[in-house]
Amino acid sequence: MLHALTLFLICQLFGEFFVRVTFIQLPGPLIGMFLLLILLFVRSKWKQPVPSNDDTSEKNNAIDRAANGILGNLSLLFVPAAVGIIQHLPLIANHTVALTLTILGSTLLTLLVSVGIFRLLSAKSGTF
Repeated sequence: MLHALTLFLICQLFGEFFVRVTFIQLPGPLIGMFLLLILLFVRSKWKQPVPSNDDTSEKNNAIDRAANGILGNLSLLFVPAAVGIIQHLPLIANHTVALTLTILGSTLLTLLVSVGIFRLLSAKSGTF
């Protein structure tokens, strides 16, 4: 499991490095997750099926265990955001109308753009 966590952190490090070198406006961990996805696809395509008692199978299980461990504790990452909201509650209360209109407007705009793209692509493909 330590190897899997190290792999996750190395991918995140390369993602952060790539973002800082190329000045791309994306989070480094997102680039790192994409790199991890590519590595897992390449590894699964180039490796031949192996018996379940092989070292590769243990590494896959380690990646599964590490990912499930992180996902099992994912709710802890929402605690700082909730604390920040509680700390700035008076500021949020002062701007309730603006925040509500912004959230509703952006949700409506997202829905309209999504429907428009769906209709455009379905018209081009002739499925709907």
